[in-house]
This record gives sequence, structure tokens and C-alpha cells, in this order.
Amino acid sequence: MRFQCSHCKAVLDIEDGEPGELVACGQCNATLAVPMSVTSAGSMLGDFAIVREIGCGGMGRVYLAHQVSLDRPVALKILSENFVQDTNFIKNFINEARTAASLNHPNIVQAYAVNFDSGCYYFAMELVEGNTMKQVLQNSGRLVHEKVLAIAWDVLGALDYAWREKKLIHRDIKPDNIMLTNDGRTKLADLGLARKITETNEDGSSELYGTPQYVAPELILSCPADIRSDIYSMGATMYHALTGSYPYRAQDANSMAMEHLFTPLQPIQELVSDVPLPLARLVEIMMAKRPGHRYQNYQNLLADLQLVKNGEMPRTLLPAMSQIPVDTDLPIPQSLSIEEADLLAAASAAGAEKSAVNVGKKSGKLVLGGKSSGATLAASGSPSSTGELKLSGKTIHPPSDPAIITQVATPEKTAVESPKRTRLMLLIVAAVILVFGAGLGIWGAMHGSQKGEALTETLPPSGNATAVAGLTGLQAALNKLSSEGEKLAFLKGEAIKLDVGSPEYDAFVNVSAPLLEPALQAARERLKSERKTDWENRQAGYQEDLKQQQEAALAQAEREKKEAAEKAEQTRLEKAAEEKTAAFAKKQQNLRNIMVQQAQELDFSGARKVFAVMVASEEEQERDWAGMWLSSLDDAEQLYQLLRNSKGKLAGVLFRIRDERRIDRDWEVVSILYDTVKIVRVNTEREKNSKNPEPAPEKTFELNDINLNYFMLLAKKVLECENRTDEFDRMFGNYLLTRGYPIAKKWLEAAMVSDRLLSEIPFLRESYVKARLNLLDKMNRREAEREVAILKNNFSEEFAPFIEDVMQKLKDRKD
Repeated sequence: MRFQCSHCKAVLDIEDGEPGELVACGQCNATLAVPMSVTSAGSMLGDFAIVREIGCGGMGRVYLAHQVSLDRPVALKILSENFVQDTNFIKNFINEARTAASLNHPNIVQAYAVNFDSGCYYFAMELVEGNTMKQVLQNSGRLVHEKVLAIAWDVLGALDYAWREKKLIHRDIKPDNIMLTNDGRTKLADLGLARKITETNEDGSSELYGTPQYVAPELILSCPADIRSDIYSMGATMYHALTGSYPYRAQDANSMAMEHLFTPLQPIQELVSDVPLPLARLVEIMMAKRPGHRYQNYQNLLADLQLVKNGEMPRTLLPAMSQIPVDTDLPIPQSLSIEEADLLAAASAAGAEKSAVNVGKKSGKLVLGGKSSGATLAASGSPSSTGELKLSGKTIHPPSDPAIITQVATPEKTAVESPKRTRLMLLIVAAVILVFGAGLGIWGAMHGSQKGEALTETLPPSGNATAVAGLTGLQAALNKLSSEGEKLAFLKGEAIKLDVGSPEYDAFVNVSAPLLEPALQAARERLKSERKTDWENRQAGYQEDLKQQQEAALAQAEREKKEAAEKAEQTRLEKAAEEKTAAFAKKQQNLRNIMVQQAQELDFSGARKVFAVMVASEEEQERDWAGMWLSSLDDAEQLYQLLRNSKGKLAGVLFRIRDERRIDRDWEVVSILYDTVKIVRVNTEREKNSKNPEPAPEKTFELNDINLNYFMLLAKKVLECENRTDEFDRMFGNYLLTRGYPIAKKWLEAAMVSDRLLSEIPFLRESYVKARLNLLDKMNRREAEREVAILKNNFSEEFAPFIEDVMQKLKDRKD
């Protein structure tokens, strides 16, 4: 077992030690007890020393640990022993680390490492100082809407980033997984359930992830999750935060699932009247029962959220049918327009009564359609003995009150004549025309006849007795027929027997004309009416097409106008960001100049005051930058304080100083008292052995004027006395850095400080030049000339703007 010594922090590796057995540390010889387990305090897993347990979850426990190599605290998640042999759990656990590590966003908890050691799978992540949103809600009941808006903006931005960068969805958005840090930031945690939307289990099944209070309805029905499922869960989380209660309340996971499917959401303002209507409306759109009624992407949602933050209503409308109960006999397709979702909701509403009847017939169980794969719903606590949630062809208990299913009224049906019925009517008209076909041929020969003439007028001029007898028989036969259809059919048969142009045919035409004329007129009117209707329909279609084209043109113009406005706004924001960046850069340089000036005079307290305002800024960037410099000033001031009044602690440190005759002589430090360094020259052997040795000469000078090489000797010695030799590179590097010396880079790189701090060095060249120029008046002429030469040679670019003025001042000096 590997564990850390609590005294010297050395890592011990005891192969055959028993838990609790006393052993000796090989480095400091302290007596230690072997930890009771690999997760006990002090135990090492990889590079991480466990401190204490801080929480537990569905897959394992979370510990506060210390990463030895980088000297930082971390949160270490260890997979439960029950799951170590389960390959599916191992796969999900590794996925959690890899997924989290692939995302780098200020509102996502950062993962550091994943590994296996001592029989444990673990991964290390960023330690977030703060509370979960769940803990805050438990203590406060609910949150003010301004705070909810701020949290939603951060979380939705993180989800949008995860989707755009890696096509990842979270699957378990809830207050437990939203961290509120002590410095006011929001971080999204627990990406263990996130996976690509195309990913399924090895056996081809899909598993339902989520927490009953916040899970989307489509996940209950085993449909694939997408970003709209996360949008629903985030809406449920916001609902809880705004009202202080869950969107749906039930005794067990079964009943809770049924509430999501069947019960319309109670409007937020009915529960809490002071929640602004725009915010309530946005949450209700996010919690529509069907994905097609919700926001379809994060861009539109974030745009509406910005409007809501400004007190404006969302541009997206709340669909009227967004809370129609889900008919579980119908699927919930993932890619639906609002119109298609409305049609599906109407079908669900129409089938609600049938669903309620089916519930009664099945003794309180509702059979849900879906895939053949099984699904489970995660719930805290044990399920009720009477609750049963089995999806995909199995059974699930509905709400205890069937009225919940049918309380939304069924929309009225719109009568729409089907194309099949229209075709049938056309066939009937064609049949009528065929019946009158023979009559049309007869009517064509009636051009000289007059309707209503007497039978006697139809006789031919010759007075043919045969024609008269035939017509008399024809009239008698017609009189025996009662219906118009029968008479027309009879005349059709008789017309075939006659020769066109014969006296009998002409007489036949005159007899049949009074009967055929009305029928033909009626058929003609019907055809005219149909053609008129067809023309009107075509004209209406043209008008509709024209209207749609005009609307499309207006919509396009509106989109172009909106895009132009958005582009202008984007340009404005980018310009504002550039101006803000430039202003911040100017402010930074100002503060660097003042800091270096103070530090050059060894006034580190005054240098710290320079950042007092910025470290309390509401801007995270400003706070972090100021905090970085305060940390450097802490090191510099500590080193200076260790030296300035060390008295005789550093006695004996030797300086090599060249005298007026250009001879190097050793000088020994006697004491340092209140910034004054007292040294005495070391006599040579010859001087010591002379008969009348002269007293060794003494010198004093201030710490502020001491050569940097001598200061370095003193710093090493004082840190050695304090047993802090390993801190020399960092402390001495920060002492030089805060005073503006570019050579600080050498020691800071050796101390492995952050690249961000090293990147400040080029900006300090200007600060150093200005600080040294301000000190010229305190130097004598010779010292001032030497300082100007150094600046001119080593900082030519930074010194150039001041050279003429400085040279004139040197020329005018009287000393």
C-alpha cells in the first residue's frame, strides 16, 4: 500500500504492511500507522493523496485529495467496489472522465486525470469551492428570478458549447449537478451520463437516464435523447428554482413519470405571482411535452433568454397545444415542426378518452409503445411497492385519477373533403353524361323544331300512315313509363332503330325533344358550374400562391433586416469588446508602472494597495489578474521582511568588493538592522600578523541600494536559516519581477510558475524605465549618469521617448 507521511509528506510504499500496523517513515523516521483501506486519509492513488470523503453518487464516492506533483487540491471520484467487475459500469466511468476532459469551458467542471490503482478506478477533477444548487434551494426555498436567469445563462452556454464542440448532451440536468461557487460563478458538473446521441449499449438497447423530477417525457418512452431533452430538464430545474417546488409532485418514480406524460404543467405565475411573465413563458416553452413544441436549438433559446433578461417577451411563441397529454399509443418523433407537433398533439387529445378507457380495462396499467429495448428510471430512495415503471412493450402505472388524462378538451375536427370523395363525384357526373349521350345526338337534329308542338304537327307532309302509327305507339310507350331516366333510356334504344333524315326520324325527334331538352339543359348547367368552380379554385390558388410569395418576400426582407441588425449589433459588441480590452490593457500598464515604482523603493505595502480596487472588481478577468500580482508581491515582501531586520543572523556572509585601487577585497556582513547593512573588511594574513594592525574599516549601506548579486547572497542565506531553501527561486524571482527586472525570468522559470505570470515580463520593461527615471533625482550626478547609460544601452526602445528630456536635466544639474 502507498500512503503519505503526515509529517514530512514523503510517500511510503509498504508491500506487506497490515492495516493499522505501526511503521517508521524512511525519511523523517516518524512513527505512522498503515491506513485501514486504500480510501482512508493519507492513502495514495496514483499521484493523489486522499484527505477525506466529501460526497457520494450513484456510481461511487467523491474524496477531497491532494495532487502531490502539482501541489493542488482536487476532487477524486472513485468507482464503487460493487461495479469494478461490471464492464458496462467501467465503460461509463471511463467515458465520464474522457468526456469531461475533452471540454474546456469556464462553466464546466474541469477533469484532470483518469486511472486505475490498488484495485480502484478513479478520476480527478477540479475542486469547486461552493454549494450545489440543490443545497441552496434546500436552505432558501427558492431563488430570486435574477439569480435564476444568471444560472440559466451560464448552464445553457455550457450545454451549447458541449453540443457545438463534441455533439454531447448531458442527459441529467438537475440542481444536484449545478455548482454555485463561493465567488459567484456557475459550473455544470457530473458529465458521467453524457454521451454522443448515436451511442447505444453493447447489446443494442438504450437505457433511460435522468431523475424523475426533471426527466423529459420522450426519455420515459425510451425515445433517443437530444438537446431538446436537456432543454426540458433545464426548464424543470428553473421551474423548481423559481417556485420552490417540483414541476410535478408524486409519491414515487412511477407516478412522477405519469405526471410528465399526462398532467398539464401548472403555470408558474399561479404558484408565484412575482415571477415576470416573460421568464415564466420561456420556462413553459422549454417544458412543452413534445420536443417539436420546445426550442429547437440553443441559439434561439439564448437569444430569447437575453430578451427576457432585458424584460422583453420571448420571440418564440408558446404553442397552444404544448401541454396536451401524450397519447402513449402514438410515437414521439424527434424531428417535428411545430405544425407537425400540433397535429400529433391533436391526435393525442383525440385518443385521450380511449387511453383512459384502456387504463380501466387493464386494471390500472398503461401499455406504452416504443422500442423493444428495456429502460429504467433513476430515482432516489426505494420504489414504492405498488409502483411499477416498465417501458417498451411492458406496463406502467398511470395517474390514479383518470380525469388527469382527459382534462384537456379534445379539439374540434375540421371537415376536409378527401380526394377520393371528389373523384367519386366526377365519376357520377360522367355516368349521367353517358345516359344523355344518345339524347345529345337526337337533339342535334332538332334545329328546325319548336318545343311543345302538338303530335299532329309532327306528321310528314306525305301523311305517311306508317310514321303516324309508329309515333302513336312511341307516345303510348312513353306514357307507360313513370321516371325520367326510364324514358331517356327508352328513347336511346328507339333512336338506334331509325335512319337519320327519314320521315320517321324527324317525327321521332319532335316527339322526344320536349323530354330531352330539360335533361340536356340540366347537364349543361352542371358542367358549367363545375368548370366555374374549377376556375374559381384555380384563381383562389393563384391568389394564395401570390399571397405566399408576398409573405415569403416580406419574411425574407424581415430576415435580412434582422440579420443586418444582428450583424450591426455583433459589430458593436466586438467594437465594445475591443475598446474594453484596450481600456483594460491601459489600466494594467498603469498599475504595473505604479507597482514597480513602489517596489523600487521597497514599499511593498504601497504596491499591494495599487490592486485593492481591482481585486474587488465584478469582472472575473480583473480579479484574477490582480490576485496574481498580489501573490507575487506576497513573496517579494516576505523575502524583504526576512532581511530588513535580521540583525546578526546573516553575520559572516562575504562580499567581494573592488576598492579605489581596483583591488578586490572581502567584506563580511556584521548585521542588518532596519534596512541598513553593516559590513567590515576582512584583513589579509599579512595585515593580521603585522605588529600594529589597523582596525578593519567598516561600511554601511541601505538594502535599497545594494547590488543585486549581494542581495541574492543574503536572500539565499536567510532562507537557508529559515529552512526554506526550496522557495528561493520563486521568492527571489518574484522580488525581481515586482521591481521590474527582466532577469526575473531565469528564476521564475526554474520555480515553474504559470506562463501567464511569465507573459507579464515584457510589459514591465516600460514600468522599470519609468521607475528608475523617477529615482534619478535621489542619485548624485555620477550615479545618475551611470543609470542613464544602463537604461540607454539595455532599454533603448522604452527609454527613447524620454532621452532628450533626461539628457537636458543631466546637463542642467549643478552637482
